[in-house]
Amino acid sequence: MLEAIAKKRQALRAAGVLRSEVETAKRQELRQQQLAAHQAAEQQRLQQAVRNARADHGLERPSAREWKPIHAGQKLPPWLLPFGYREQIYLEHKEELQDYRDNEAAGIPPTVRQFEAHMRYERGVKPWEQLGLHAATIQRISDRRARWSAAQRRAGRRERQQQALPAIPEGQLKVYGTLINAARSLKNHASSALRLWFIARHMDQSGQGVVTVAGLREHAKQICNLGDKQLGNLIARGAELGYWALEKHRKGGKVLRLASLANVALVLGVGRVSRGVWANLDDLRSLKKWHAIGLAAWHAGKGGKRGNPIASACVAQETGIPERSQRRYCQENEDLLQRLPNVAAVDRTGDHLAGLREHDPDGGRYFVAKGQLFERLPNTYQTTLRRTRPGSIRKINAQLNADLTGNDMGLGNGQQMVRRFHANMKQAEQGAKSEVKRRARSRKFVDGDGLHFGRVTARKDHTTALRGFHSWGVCAAS
Repeated sequence: MLEAIAKKRQALRAAGVLRSEVETAKRQELRQQQLAAHQAAEQQRLQQAVRNARADHGLERPSAREWKPIHAGQKLPPWLLPFGYREQIYLEHKEELQDYRDNEAAGIPPTVRQFEAHMRYERGVKPWEQLGLHAATIQRISDRRARWSAAQRRAGRRERQQQALPAIPEGQLKVYGTLINAARSLKNHASSALRLWFIARHMDQSGQGVVTVAGLREHAKQICNLGDKQLGNLIARGAELGYWALEKHRKGGKVLRLASLANVALVLGVGRVSRGVWANLDDLRSLKKWHAIGLAAWHAGKGGKRGNPIASACVAQETGIPERSQRRYCQENEDLLQRLPNVAAVDRTGDHLAGLREHDPDGGRYFVAKGQLFERLPNTYQTTLRRTRPGSIRKINAQLNADLTGNDMGLGNGQQMVRRFHANMKQAEQGAKSEVKRRARSRKFVDGDGLHFGRVTARKDHTTALRGFHSWGVCAAS
């Protein structure tokens, strides 16, 4: 039996499956050497620990050259420092002192170690001796350095953000079609004031949200060819609508503090902001062209597949632009928006046209050509405007369409959400009681006729719509 096993192992070694006897012997010898080296190092470490302990207790006084710590990071008393350690501390002290002088020349606050090196030099204290600075002094130096470091990090982060911003094409600015269409439905030059808001955002490339009134007037005169009186009226109208706030600058002059995209969408009652597009600055000169840009921007930035056919009635329901105006915009601005008619052949002959009149009361949906019956489908729209990056559009739309129970929707100070629609009578009574209590606490409120109501957004779940919409309106608390 043993002979059979030996023959089998010999055959496996010859085939290369098992190690050879020579390789096995080498591995065992290497393992024995490693074990012996480990035991020798452990013995040496124990002997050194004994010598160090005897030296600490005064039983032996070896020279500094022979004394060495067990661990490299072990703190030692000055009289047991090894040879050359003080020289190393002195070199580090000189380096910290030179850094202190360089920072003082550059106006940079020093670190605690640099300040300690400076004080040691001034007082004549050796680098390895105790300095004895007050804790308040150390804390003050540390806080000053921390504030400076935080300012440097903020400046670096701001510079990286500016570099990461997409390059603005020359002669173009970013616009949003849903905002233009919503402002078009309002009166008293709300659309023209919104055009100035887009121009102000284009001027504020640094993203500070503040532009000077003089600079906005100059740009608006060049782009829109507006007079001083008309510009003054539009600036006042924009402040009334909430596009910006007119303030005085501390250095003199007036500035406009621009409202954010989310707040402007809230002012206009927009439930969903479409993707931004790049529009030419030259097209902002005419107000009719501006409205055509709004329709083209809505087609370019709307969600879903933008090449799908869509009826003019659906576009009118979403944008508020009548069908007649849509056709006129497409005819007069072919460089912005093209309307491509769609026709489908019906599997019937032209004789069935009279029978389909009852399904086509207005006429024009079905027609006959060469004996074949055709049906006109919704048009497909193509635009030449290029879309921008999404940016924070998704976050803004989530805020605009969120369930606002316990969520302030990112409103400004002094604004609250008031519930206007309820699912049943019991909820309506409870909401009325809460509203009376709130008004009694605030004492200052806007009457219900002056409230701005948020748009009731479409719900995917139609069962919820049947039970009742939950709409909210914005009112100022003071």
